[in-house]
Amino acid sequence: MKKLLLSLLAVAGLSASAAEVTDVLSVASLQTMPNYSATATAYAEYVGIKGESGAEYTLQCAHNKGTCIQLRSSNNNSGIVATSSPGKVVNVTVEWASNTADKRVLNIYGGESAFTIGGLYGSSAPAVAGTIVKGTSTSFDFTSSPEYIGMRSNSGAMYITKISITWDIADSSKEPAGLKYETTSYNVELGDAFTAPELINPNGLVVTYSSSKPEVATVDAAGKVEIIGAGTTTISAKSEETATYNAGSASYTITVTAPVQTLASIAATKELADNTEFKVGYELTVGFKNNNNVFACDAAGDFIQIYGSNSYNIGDKIPAGWTGKYMLYNGNTPEIMPVGSLPVAEAGTFTPAVVAATAISNELVNSVVTINNVELAEATPGEDVTDKDAKNFTGTVDGTTLNFRNNYKLASVDAGTYNITVVVTVFNNAPSLYVTNFEKVTSTGIDGVIVDENAPVEYYNLQGVRVANPENGLYIRRQGNKATKVLVK
Repeated sequence: MKKLLLSLLAVAGLSASAAEVTDVLSVASLQTMPNYSATATAYAEYVGIKGESGAEYTLQCAHNKGTCIQLRSSNNNSGIVATSSPGKVVNVTVEWASNTADKRVLNIYGGESAFTIGGLYGSSAPAVAGTIVKGTSTSFDFTSSPEYIGMRSNSGAMYITKISITWDIADSSKEPAGLKYETTSYNVELGDAFTAPELINPNGLVVTYSSSKPEVATVDAAGKVEIIGAGTTTISAKSEETATYNAGSASYTITVTAPVQTLASIAATKELADNTEFKVGYELTVGFKNNNNVFACDAAGDFIQIYGSNSYNIGDKIPAGWTGKYMLYNGNTPEIMPVGSLPVAEAGTFTPAVVAATAISNELVNSVVTINNVELAEATPGEDVTDKDAKNFTGTVDGTTLNFRNNYKLASVDAGTYNITVVVTVFNNAPSLYVTNFEKVTSTGIDGVIVDENAPVEYYNLQGVRVANPENGLYIRRQGNKATKVLVK
């Protein structure tokens, strides 16, 4: 390290007591990481990227098919932070990719302790030190000489070919302090025990410790940490410059979350406020799956939608014990967004409940159910329909009209009578039935039966079996040579 700095000084014509070293972050930096094989447009965390200055960086980004660093502003998981500091930050320069829209803003942050990427968002985010704006600027100079830097998009997706970060290394004739933590991020649930990681201090330097948010956690003179409350704090260790070593620092973050409640049913889940985390304390059975959308029910038969990458199949039993966030999509669709990975399921079976046409309502949203004896006056739209409005069609059951949609690309069926399995959704505050299966209703087996007009009334079920005392349901009523469908209530 010393030889590198001295050679840079010689080239720059600077004195041996100071040097500016520039780190370059690009797709080539990400390619050194073991998880670089992540999908090009998917956001991944790249930890421990080392710069020539001695700084280490964490990037949460996509690599846009291997061409550039891709950042976004819509979530709190996209940005760049330095997790160790070799000195003072002097300058940040950006080389924009051509597909970045003009006026996109990159926020630049500077501070005396390390940032977390999530900490750059929300009401507790630090003050912005400066900005770099596509089409207006490519560089920002610090005047405050912070020890740490953070960056994130403040206005949509942006694509960056190269980011150059220049540091002022105080004295290149001295050795680096060498302070380091092997792990720089921890998640703790409030009330759980936490043991502070050991500081790597190879030169035995005198170190002082601090917490950026003592209301979250405090740290004593020996580096022992006490968790106080929910939130995120940075624990920093610093050593002063000596005759032999430069000043040094190292840090890690602790994110403390409040314990979440465990719920025993979907009904209880739907009582939560929007965006509330909880533990799923009930088993779920998959009733239908479409890509990342899973429609599943609990033991009571209530349904909810789960959104997230998964390998589930219809009938799978999803065990209890995982954490999710309850969300009410568009104000009417209850969903669970997993916090972390979904659990492994066991294979099982699922049989949809049969419901009457008159029972279809918004309260059945997300339910996978079957409606029997739906009359279709004409052929349904097929899987090749691209016009979103042309996917809709109607059917009737004893005078009740139902709104269906071929949203899952099923083959067209001819006009006729069908038992139709659907996922109940809500559109314009009314039920819209997304079809998952058509089952053709076969002949009743009594067609053409003719008796005298004076014969008594007889009832048959839809399979052609005579019923002496029909109860609630749909039957074939025959009297004389006339047979009709009737609803017995």
